[in-house]
Amino acid sequence: MAIKGSSMPTEKDPGNIWQDFLLQINPRKLPIVPREVPAEPGVYVWFREAQPVYVGKASGTNGLRSRLRSHLHEGTDFSRSTFRASVAAAQLGIPRSFVRQRPSVMTLEQAAVANEWLAGCEVGWLVCASAEEAQRLEDALRNEWLPPLNLV
Repeated sequence: MAIKGSSMPTEKDPGNIWQDFLLQINPRKLPIVPREVPAEPGVYVWFREAQPVYVGKASGTNGLRSRLRSHLHEGTDFSRSTFRASVAAAQLGIPRSFVRQRPSVMTLEQAAVANEWLAGCEVGWLVCASAEEAQRLEDALRNEWLPPLNLV
C-alpha cells in the first residue's frame, strides 16, 4: 500500500527548514546498531524510498537511542510508537486506535506486515543541545510540512 502525500514541499514552497535539516543528517539503512545511535536528545526522520514519511523528537532518558529502539521493536505491542502504529494502520487499513490498544490486540501476522514495511525504511537524526531545542526543531519542521505518517 502506498502512503499518500509522501512528497516533499514543492519548489513553489521550498521548505527551507526541511531542506536545511535534511542536509545535516545521514540516513541509515536498517538494521542499525543501537549503540551507534546517540543517547542525547534530538530530532529524527524516517524515510521510505528516499522521501520523509515521519519526523519525531527524542527527549527522554537515553534520548535518540531509546526512542529509535521503541520504533524498531518488532513485537505485537504498537502502543509505545506512534510511528509503528501509523505504519500498521496504513498498511493494514485499520484504525490507529485499534493498533495502539494495550494490551496488544495485534497478531503476529499483522505485526509482520508492519515490520516488513519498516525494514525498507531508513532513519536519520540530528543531535540537539537540549530537549527544548529538539522540541522547537520538531515543531518548526512539522509546521512547515507534515510527513504523511505524522499525526495532525
